[in-house]
Amino acid sequence: MSNLAQVVEALDFPVSLRDNFFTDNAGKVIRGVGKQVYREDRNKSIANVSDTYGLIPHSASLKPVLSALDGMGFDLKQNYMDHDGRKVMVKAISQQAWNVGKLANGGDDEVRMTIMLINSYDRTTALRVNIGGYRMICSNGMTISHPAFAGLNIKLKVVHSQNQTKKLDFVALGNSVAAL
Repeated sequence: MSNLAQVVEALDFPVSLRDNFFTDNAGKVIRGVGKQVYREDRNKSIANVSDTYGLIPHSASLKPVLSALDGMGFDLKQNYMDHDGRKVMVKAISQQAWNVGKLANGGDDEVRMTIMLINSYDRTTALRVNIGGYRMICSNGMTISHPAFAGLNIKLKVVHSQNQTKKLDFVALGNSVAAL
């Protein structure tokens, strides 16, 4: 599963929150509104966010889940990370399938375990983790939930806010993944 290992490595870049300073026309340094998400290895600001933004680094949120999948029979189906790493989406599907019936064309109606991880630094999406049994509807990896697996599916969304009431609990997430 070297593909997932490569994704994990690509996500492991340092980020920090910095005050939003800029220089006005007179050369005076002024603190702007909000903060900047700063990519330290490139010495570059990659997103402007509010003062209440709670930074959840890709490496802290997605890396533990992807590392746990390594060697467990999952294939990487989709992987998207923009150039600066502001947004990331990873989808892996189990190699093992469960036949739950027949399709109208006579083919097998298959369900596979799927994990989808999404995170962004520019507030376009909250950290989302969807894990569970999903019905395969297209060879490109498109899936829909299947009612037989509704009780197993894990859908977790964590808002990037310092005031958030729902924090990411890695122990509970790990236990849920192991149970599946």
